[in-house]
This record gives sequence, structure tokens and C-alpha cells, in this order.
Amino acid sequence: MINIMLVDDHPVVLEGLRKIISTQEDMTIVGQARGISECLGLIAKVDCDIVILDLSLPDGSGFDLLEELKVGKPKLQIIILSMLAEDKFAMRAFENGAAGYINKAVVADELIDAIRVVASGNKHITPEMAQKLARYVDRYQQEKLPHELLSEREYQVMLMLASGMLLKDIGTELGINLKTVSTYKDRIKNKMKLKTKTELVKYAVKNKLI
Repeated sequence: MINIMLVDDHPVVLEGLRKIISTQEDMTIVGQARGISECLGLIAKVDCDIVILDLSLPDGSGFDLLEELKVGKPKLQIIILSMLAEDKFAMRAFENGAAGYINKAVVADELIDAIRVVASGNKHITPEMAQKLARYVDRYQQEKLPHELLSEREYQVMLMLASGMLLKDIGTELGINLKTVSTYKDRIKNKMKLKTKTELVKYAVKNKLI
């Protein structure tokens, strides 16, 4: 059984998703939330395989929630379901850990296909988007500096680390636990290919980030 959580603040969208998913014998909805705080409170209480997530939420950006979910539960698969243009936002979604990005205008069959693809451990990418992503990745990797490969939250943590803040103080400032801060630190070092905090500080100073 594929356990699914819905995160969207539009009742009509939630009802539509429930009707589509309820037609599948191997899928079930284990929870639904209308915002970031509600989702984070619920996700720890249910056994969830996939989150279908809107990017526009009343208490913040879906990108922030996407990142928090992937840090807390790296194996959780997340499908972005949004009205925002795929070619403008899909790359950022995949960079932050999304497993799929589809438009709310899609037909039911495509949504079900996306759920099955993601549940099997693969990415759901339309053929058109695959071509755009390939071109974007080539250009992106050639032009970006290491710190520009970080997500928004990773960049924020990186600046705090480079400024000499302790992990516990960063956690207090951002409202996240020490384990989550440590996970961010490791991801930052891996993405930027830095081994020590000293190297991070030197990089930040060299690039006038602090």
C-alpha cells in the first residue's frame, strides 16, 4: 500500500485529489494538511511514503517545507503539484529533493502514474521537462560557484557557520533541533567540497560572504 499525505490549502483541490486517489486499490491517504506547521506536526505521527505538496501555502513557501521534510525524513518522496510554471520552478524543486513536479492542470491518469513512478524510487519528469533540465544543468554547473549550489536554508546555515556560530545557537536561531543543524552542515560541506570549518570561513571571506 502506498501511503500518501496531501498538503494544499484549497479545499476543492484536496477533494479532487481524494477522489482520484480513492479509485486506486493500492493507494491510501493517511493525512492532509493545509500549511507548513500542520504538515510538520502530522508527518511525525503517520506512516507516510509520499507527500503531494503545493508550493503556495498560507504560512510560507512550499520550498521551505520541502527542504524541512527531506532533512527530517530523507527517504520520504515528495511530488510538487502546483499551478506555477514547470520550466521556472521544477529545477529548484528537484534541487531541494522533490521526486516529481506536475501541474495542477494534469489529468488524473498522469497524477496516478507520477505516484507509481515515485513510489518505485524513481523521478517523475515529463519528456519536455527532461530536455529543459538537461540544458539547465549543463549551464548551471558551468556558471555557479560552490555556495550558489546550496538551497536557501543551507546558504543561511553556511553563513552562520562561517560567522562562528555554534550548532546549538544556529538551531535556536532557526527553530530547528541540533541533529537537523548537523545534517545541514554535512550537506553544505559535501556540496561545497570543503572538509573543515576553517576552509569554510576562508571561502566565505574570499567570496565576501561575511
